[in-house]
Amino acid sequence: MAPSGGLSIAFPASGATIDAHGTASGAGGVGAKAWRLGVVLIALVAAIVLLRSRSGERGAPTATGAPIMAVPPDSEFSGIVEVERRVGDYLLRVIHDTTSDERVFDLKLRGRRAWAVRAATIRLLRIGRDITGDGVPDVVVEQFSGGMHCCTQSTVLSLGSAVHDYGTINGADGEVEFEDAPRIESEKAADTVKSSQGTIFIEQLYIEYHPKLSWDIRLGRFLTPAGVWSIYHYPPYVPTQTSPIIYKVIFPKVSDGIQFKGSFTLRDSSIDTHLYVANGSGNPGALDRNEGKGIGARVNADLLTGLSAGLSYFGERDNEGTLKMSYGAHVLCNGSALRLQAEYQIRSNETDAASGFDDSGWYAQAEYDIGKWTLAARYDWYDPSSESPDDLWTRATAAVNYRFAHNVVGKIEVNRNWFDGLPTEDYSQAILGVAVAIGDL
Repeated sequence: MAPSGGLSIAFPASGATIDAHGTASGAGGVGAKAWRLGVVLIALVAAIVLLRSRSGERGAPTATGAPIMAVPPDSEFSGIVEVERRVGDYLLRVIHDTTSDERVFDLKLRGRRAWAVRAATIRLLRIGRDITGDGVPDVVVEQFSGGMHCCTQSTVLSLGSAVHDYGTINGADGEVEFEDAPRIESEKAADTVKSSQGTIFIEQLYIEYHPKLSWDIRLGRFLTPAGVWSIYHYPPYVPTQTSPIIYKVIFPKVSDGIQFKGSFTLRDSSIDTHLYVANGSGNPGALDRNEGKGIGARVNADLLTGLSAGLSYFGERDNEGTLKMSYGAHVLCNGSALRLQAEYQIRSNETDAASGFDDSGWYAQAEYDIGKWTLAARYDWYDPSSESPDDLWTRATAAVNYRFAHNVVGKIEVNRNWFDGLPTEDYSQAILGVAVAIGDL
């Protein structure tokens, strides 16, 4: 039976980085309030661990939604194929069983079923990537049983000569994130203890409601759904430690408001859509200083196996009365070892007192996996004002990652920044770091 709906509070997992270069990773300093917030978060984590240990002593809690079920090896089923990917001799499919309104993940090796599972919703993550560090491609199968406060599982499968199940991570209602740790040392003379420290920042904190499997509603703080990097940027899962120049510039990083997300199939293509209303950039929570709201939307379509593309929009009138309208386009190509992604964004800035201007930018990035190693390169281009077309900021980046474990990654990055027509001098950076993910994959 399909679940009737559910209500959950989510603190999506993130990563923590420890870098050895001299720029601050967070906005502002860590004062008394931030330290108190840190103590609260530590207490929250301790409480979650204690509750989980006690629940384990009493036995697993009973799910209120449909259980996650294995699929008999000789069973047959029909439905809509929502996802179909190939990794070597493996065929991976997510099928919408319209009879039960559930999803089935069907994994076949050379035409024969090797592993399968049935759940209310299923997502495939990290398809074909070596996340365990053994040189063999893997896939993460995220299963959601449906129902109130239940129940997410992430299973890691190794796709070698035979399927190897590394185990399942059981998700709970809440997750805690801590991203961008304070820098160890600052090499800028103008930096103070306050300016060179990072901050604890809640990127996401929302209530989510599932009236149906095909759509949900979020209320609270969420990552602004724009392009690719804005949604998928956690340190262990991206190859570079510096973000693209346009990230957080043309579209806001986070939004406080209400978001509708829906998914459907059109001519064998999976379509994901987002529509949201928020306070607008620079107006988090209680700091909203105007009556206007920002309105945004995003659509992404799986065009071919491993190829997706989409469009994004965000419009608002900020606290100074400037009407800002942001537009974006993105494309993402995932192969078994090679990944390519690119984004273009442009924002129109119009004021009552002046004619206004546009700022725009783009980046193109390539990654290639070789066993535990990942090689990456990216080129960024940003024009801060159409009124001064010769003023440009460009950057070339090269990075090497080494995966010690699926959630621990060593990173080396070098980049060169050029400022044409801008007052900032050209500079280069070399960054060494270790990224650690705590929580679900």
